[in-house]
Amino acid sequence: MTHDGPVNVGHLIALESTVDGLRSQNKATLAVLQDILSRLGPAPALNVQAPLHYTPPIPASAGWKKIPLKPSPPLDFDGERSAGKPFLTSCRTYIRLRSEVFDDDLVKVIWAMSYMNAGRAGRWAAREFETEARKERLHFLDWLDFEEEFKKDFLPLNAEAAAVNALKMTDYFQGDRMADAYLDQFRDLICDAKYSDPKTIVVKFHRGLNHRISMALTGMPIGRPSDRDPEAWFRLAVQIDQNQAADDAFHNQVPTTAFAAAPPCEPSTLLIGTDACYDACQMDVDELLKVLESKPVGGGHPTDKEFRTPRRVARAKPAPVCITPPLPDDNQFSALGFPEPGAPLDLEDTPLEIPKVQPPPAVEPCRLR
Repeated sequence: MTHDGPVNVGHLIALESTVDGLRSQNKATLAVLQDILSRLGPAPALNVQAPLHYTPPIPASAGWKKIPLKPSPPLDFDGERSAGKPFLTSCRTYIRLRSEVFDDDLVKVIWAMSYMNAGRAGRWAAREFETEARKERLHFLDWLDFEEEFKKDFLPLNAEAAAVNALKMTDYFQGDRMADAYLDQFRDLICDAKYSDPKTIVVKFHRGLNHRISMALTGMPIGRPSDRDPEAWFRLAVQIDQNQAADDAFHNQVPTTAFAAAPPCEPSTLLIGTDACYDACQMDVDELLKVLESKPVGGGHPTDKEFRTPRRVARAKPAPVCITPPLPDDNQFSALGFPEPGAPLDLEDTPLEIPKVQPPPAVEPCRLR
């Protein structure tokens, strides 16, 4: 013990000196940091959200009672595969809203099977109850096991492949339907086909749209949705369809002025009752004059031997006479007078001067040297 005392005192002194050195270093480091912070300026305010205060719920009065929900129960199911998915969805909704009634999964399964009372579904449920009577338990482990068996027997077989094939064909096209009905069917096909790529969904949706809506979407200069946002395309297509339906209804209510067709003209009875022998349109001038001159003159009635004229004789239309107005004397382009046929020609007595023809000059023959 005599040797340990001085050694321990030395260790304590060394530790105290070391601690004092560390304290001095910490003070120096703190001073340097304070200097740096003072040079940088005031620290910005941190975006710290204020703590949320929990508000306890107001206790219900003793006289009040909680009103239980009364959801619609599922319809009776006959085993049709096209109605299997809606029936299962209805069962899930009812169980979720009335969870306090269903204590365990066995109650859920038996309750759902109570609505399977017709067709294939009724026979399926009867077999399951017979199995329970023999083995004293159902072969379903829980509600999820019941759903899996139900999907195998009552949902469409190969739903994914059928949906993919339908989206490759043209049967799902909108046609004359409203955009809402087309969108509901398209959502079901996309869900069954398990498509997740947004561009593929947009292309398939745009391909099946009505031609008018498709052209309106294609010609949009601004506001075109992104190809990775199918929901924006769905909303825009429904809006355009509703606008076009409202526009068509407005134009169908505008009255259009309809002009009544004129009744057909009845043929003239005068032309039909006229004898061809007295039709002035088919006579020349001489025949027409003979007919008019042969008309009896007198106040008495003509005898059977005399010539009878029709009550109305068509008159020949006179030939048009063109009268040329006189032209002024100072007009250099005035028409020349033309003598009437049969009139003697006034010839002047002055004889016509005949120009004299001069003979060509004589040509002297050249002599050869």
